[in-house]
Amino acid sequence: MGGLIVKTFIKAVIVCCVITFVDQVSAKQSLDSAINIPLFNEHSAVMLVVEPQTGEIKFANKAAAAFYGYSIAQLQTMRIQQINIFTEQQVAQERQAALSKGQNYFVFQHRLASGETRTVSVYSAPFTIENKDFLFSVIHDISSQRNLEKALWHYQENLEELVASQTNEIEQKRTDQLLLALISISVLVILLATLTLLALRLRRAKKSAQKDSATLKAIFNSIDDLLVYTDAEHIVITANTTAVQKLTAGEPLEDKNIYSFTECPKGVAGVDSECQFHGAKEVFWGEARVTAVIDEKNSKIGEIHLIRDISLKLKARQQQRLASTVFSATNEGILVSNRDNEIQTVNAAFTQITGYQEQDVLGQTPAILNSGRHKP
Repeated sequence: MGGLIVKTFIKAVIVCCVITFVDQVSAKQSLDSAINIPLFNEHSAVMLVVEPQTGEIKFANKAAAAFYGYSIAQLQTMRIQQINIFTEQQVAQERQAALSKGQNYFVFQHRLASGETRTVSVYSAPFTIENKDFLFSVIHDISSQRNLEKALWHYQENLEELVASQTNEIEQKRTDQLLLALISISVLVILLATLTLLALRLRRAKKSAQKDSATLKAIFNSIDDLLVYTDAEHIVITANTTAVQKLTAGEPLEDKNIYSFTECPKGVAGVDSECQFHGAKEVFWGEARVTAVIDEKNSKIGEIHLIRDISLKLKARQQQRLASTVFSATNEGILVSNRDNEIQTVNAAFTQITGYQEQDVLGQTPAILNSGRHKP
């Protein structure tokens, strides 16, 4: 590699010397006199003189003939476009660039007489003879260098691909780990949010249940009748305040048999029964209704006993019966009126005394007795 660089450097120095010499050639000399110098013809470097406008090869040395596989005479009848695989437009553009910008180094693909293609570096310098422009070009075969560079490039590309592949794999693993971490964090956040929501709902449900329980207890204890809940064996589970006060005078009623306080028949559900109950302070009459509590399997799990104290009701009934007996049996005429003084009923003695039948005076006022229409 180092020898190639040194060789290229020496050739470049020679080209510079030759170009300098050409520039010093008098404008009065002809092109033929300029190129018939043995230095050009016998030099080992491939040299061409090209007319930039047309691409015609005006001069080729022996080294050029040996390199391209054509004779000198053949080369000097050819155009540069015939050996340069660039299009004519591309070659013309390159020539004009070298002429206008002083550019003297290009890399082309040249085709040999055998059809083989070589990569070459072309060092070009413009010069003028008799007011005509020419390009003096020195050509170097750099195909081996290019092949080495291609091999290095291929190795470098493979290395870069390997590095890129490993980098991508590392990045992919890192991305997967990050994604897994994000998923795990998301799951934890969701679980935490769910647990928090469930805890809040449980707390609300507990508060609601406590509130409902307090409400039901208040309603339960506000009922004036005796309300007792027992199991299927008639053992008291709970009872309202009225039942506790009536039956045990405030002592716990739980775990006692409800029928130990009454002579009502057991297990009669849905029927109102009037029975005596033995309270803590007195015996009272009660109207009892028993309702069975059934579970989802249609099995009896308890009973609700609703007991209404009817002692006053029975007492009023007895007084009512007594008043009715007196009302019917007395010899005195009696009428009953409402607050508007309208007669509601009369007894038999009233009919015997006044001669008015009950239907004659109903809705009338006692002033009817002053009408003179009744019998004496």
